[in-house]
Amino acid sequence: MKRRELLQYMMAAALSPRALSSSAVLADNSRKSLDRFGGWKGKTLASTGFFRTEHDGKRWWLVTPEGNVFISFGVNHYHAGWWAQDYNRAHWVKQFGATRPWDQAWNDGFRNAALADLRRLGLNTLGIHTNAPMLTEPPGQALFPYVARYEPLVLSHYRKPSPETYADVFSSEYEAICAAAARKMAEPYAKDPMILGYCMADVPAMTDNDAEWHMCGIIDTSKEMPGKEKHQHQGLMTTHGAFYPEMEAAVRDLSDRLYEIAMGG
Repeated sequence: MKRRELLQYMMAAALSPRALSSSAVLADNSRKSLDRFGGWKGKTLASTGFFRTEHDGKRWWLVTPEGNVFISFGVNHYHAGWWAQDYNRAHWVKQFGATRPWDQAWNDGFRNAALADLRRLGLNTLGIHTNAPMLTEPPGQALFPYVARYEPLVLSHYRKPSPETYADVFSSEYEAICAAAARKMAEPYAKDPMILGYCMADVPAMTDNDAEWHMCGIIDTSKEMPGKEKHQHQGLMTTHGAFYPEMEAAVRDLSDRLYEIAMGG
């Protein structure tokens, strides 16, 4: 199989079931060609039991624990608490057959609904800043590939790090900080095969230029921004937490566009 056909398959199978079913080239393929991590069995490399990267002589690949190539398409900030807000708490307690948020029935209901949503939307990775322990905990028993947190320094732009936050990265003190953070944040998850990698932040402010970029208002948040007024009131989901049809369509459209790009369109 040519690389373009592989990308076509990976995008279609991992991102867009609709594209998968409509592709003549891939008509005889199905999700049975994916391993349990979402990797494609049609191209295999060494299996190590963990996610990793490998250069095959031509290009770099993400590789699943079972040794199959993997293209990650995920979502950041996936929080279980979104299903327990004042405006939707009663709905989801009833929907999950629970007594209250975070009881066993609620946790089981959220886990099943979240996995169904992620797979229906064609997502295969939980990104950074995710708080859904029903999907990623306890260590070593995660149900979905995810990016784990490793923060020796908190440099997320929304925290507006001060000069005191930064450290001399060549100092022994910084080495000790990193080692302590690794023992606390990474060591408990060292044997978790679902971890795709570790991340300090989705957008770390590493330099003065980064800080200026993120904090000077480069993103247009004015009332005149097209579409802002509508989404200020509606957000991405209905009151009960279901995706608006147009937002779900947008996600599907994105995956279809990625499919077209992979095909050279």
